[in-house]
Formats: sequence, C-alpha cells, structure tokens
Amino acid sequence: MRFAESRPSWASRLKSPAMGYTHYWQRPGVIADAFFQLIKNDFEKLILPLSDAGIELAGGLGEGIPEITDDVIRFNGLNECGHAPTDDLVIPYPSASVLLIAKHHLRDQFVVHSNGGEAQWSDAKRICQQRLGYGDWFGIVEDRVEERWPGAEGPTVREVLLRTLVEIEPPKLA
Repeated sequence: MRFAESRPSWASRLKSPAMGYTHYWQRPGVIADAFFQLIKNDFEKLILPLSDAGIELAGGLGEGIPEITDDVIRFNGLNECGHAPTDDLVIPYPSASVLLIAKHHLRDQFVVHSNGGEAQWSDAKRICQQRLGYGDWFGIVEDRVEERWPGAEGPTVREVLLRTLVEIEPPKLA
C-alpha cells in the first residue's frame, strides 16, 4: 500500500508550517493487501458523508477524482488543494481520517505525529466514530523532546512538543 500524499519519514522533525498544522507518519515499507483493503474500504465509507458535509475530494493535484485503488490512496481538496484564498484550511479532516483509519488497522506498525492537537483531530474522530464505530478510541499524547539541528557553528539543541496519535483501549462493557 502507498499513501500517495506521504510525508517524510523523519517523523520526529516537526517543523511549524506557515499555516495550519502538519501530520507526519511512519509505516511499514509494504502493507499487506488484507490490511490495505480494510483501510481502503473504511475510507471509502467516508466519501459520501464528507461530500454531504460539503467536503469534495479531488485527485492529488486538486483536480479530477480521488485515486482510491487496491494499490494507492491519493486525494486532495478541489482546485486550490483544499485551501481558501485566505489560506484557512478548508478540508482539515479527510487526511486526518485516513490516518486514523490506518492507525486503527495497523496499530503499532503505523506511527502518526502531528503538530495539531485534539481540536484539529476532533472532526476526523467524530466522523470515524459515527460511520465506522471507532473514532472515540483515539487521543493525542504530548511529549517534550529535544531535537538536534545542524548549524554552521555546530549543532543546536531545542525542545519541541511532539504530539502522537494513540489508540486507547475502548471500555469493556460489563
């Protein structure tokens, strides 16, 4: 399986983007077909509800239809790649939703870091809970970590906030 909009694998290097927030993930080099099918099928269940909410997905470059096949999941927002002229993020949760779905099925094999907090994941969690039955099982764990950045006069160390998406065991029914 390939997530076509894949972020770099250096998940611990969370730069602050010019706007919004960014998700980073690490995954196995090859995802078994059975797991990919689960991820694909769950994401496809969200396409119509997203459309009903006014969120239209397009191909990876913001045109055409999303590419959701047995080998790849590639999508973006329409035209301006999901961004309004004011650079406010218009489609914040389709990407978060597919990451949440992959995390659900791949568990510890799929690591998601984000510089978005709980508020930025709330819509994705809600739609996955409503349509798939498991969005409420996820939370964000925050850790402070030190990063070493190369510099002309030697490396500098700075502390950054690392947010990780984790699956919380659902409560057992009595």
